[in-house]
Amino acid sequence: AALPPSEETYTGQLKLDVRLAGAVSAFESPDMAGVKAEGDLHLTDFKYSDPSVPVPVSIATMRVALTPSAANLSELQMALGDSDVAATGRIDNVVAWVLTDAPLTGNLSLQSRRLNLDPWTSDDGESAEPSGQTPESSIFVVPEGYNFTVSATIKQLIYDDETYENVKGTMIMADGQMRFEELQVSLLGGALALNGSYSASNAESADVDLTLTLGNPELAAALKESDTFRALAVLIEQAKGTFRADLRVKSRLGPDLSPDLSTLWSEGRFTTYGVTFEPKFMKEVAKALGRPELAKVSLTDKDVQFRVDKGRVKISPLKLSLGGTEATLAGSSGAEDGSLDYTLRLKLPTTQLSNTALASRLGGAAGDADVLVKIGGTAADPKVSLSLDGAGEALVDDLKSAATAQLDVAKE
Repeated sequence: AALPPSEETYTGQLKLDVRLAGAVSAFESPDMAGVKAEGDLHLTDFKYSDPSVPVPVSIATMRVALTPSAANLSELQMALGDSDVAATGRIDNVVAWVLTDAPLTGNLSLQSRRLNLDPWTSDDGESAEPSGQTPESSIFVVPEGYNFTVSATIKQLIYDDETYENVKGTMIMADGQMRFEELQVSLLGGALALNGSYSASNAESADVDLTLTLGNPELAAALKESDTFRALAVLIEQAKGTFRADLRVKSRLGPDLSPDLSTLWSEGRFTTYGVTFEPKFMKEVAKALGRPELAKVSLTDKDVQFRVDKGRVKISPLKLSLGGTEATLAGSSGAEDGSLDYTLRLKLPTTQLSNTALASRLGGAAGDADVLVKIGGTAADPKVSLSLDGAGEALVDDLKSAATAQLDVAKE
């Protein structure tokens, strides 16, 4: 019976001059002493298409020099659909890898003006599914049997419908894990520097452990685009201004690459520059204290220390300016359910508390009171309660005692 016709097409010119000699066992040997392998490969004007490949492939030129231990890539100029790739490098153990499935090692230096990975990760059809991926998953399964280092400079990278500018850094694929070293990206209106690892043995989930610095993005853009920053959104909703973030993030990612918030752990700090915001819970605080101006929170040149652990965002004591009044906020909120458990401390003149729930406790005492505000409920429906902290209670008692003493003197 005749073989079915192939739907793949290819054209181009190949100049091949390769000589191989040696036993299979010699190719498996680490020192390759028993192998004779040498030659050159020069491919030009190559064009390839196949229904199983999501975009047309063309190679303007590729030059490879073969030795017993390595294939040296001196030049590669190619296009993948609307993407361009230029590369040089060395692939070690390539002959043994081809013949015996021995581990493949090597390093590449890659440059691209535009690299669009979406056609290769699309779930629109079977032809766009790379090995190790399913139509329901965007997880890249890291293959075993490789020890590969790629140093890349990419002007524009497109992945998972997101566009990243000025990507530069080193990626190491080894032992079923991807490691990133000094990866730099223009992102969210600022600059991202990243180090860390990504591992995935199946298409169901991946684990990341990343250390990153994000400089001066607009807060609004960061909150909109990043799941990690959205975990802080109950604190800084509707924020304006810029910040620098230094943090470490560990999490399990789901098939759509979103972090599982129950596994998300993060620790670090934000340094704020001219940040202002009016969260809903602060509006309730301002209402309870009868001071509308307290709803406006200002963070100028502040270090915000935080930790995300077991689904909660914990904030270390943070000094705020509330409409010009100094205050300190500490506590936590739920990353998934938006639940609030915060304590706000501030000092206010007792004369400004006469129409609050604290009026009866103050009993007309004059001076400043240390006010304690408990913030509970949820971000959508915050609950606020007022009390005097220990210092405030003592002050009120002292003022009352002084007032009583003066009254007694007046009576005498």
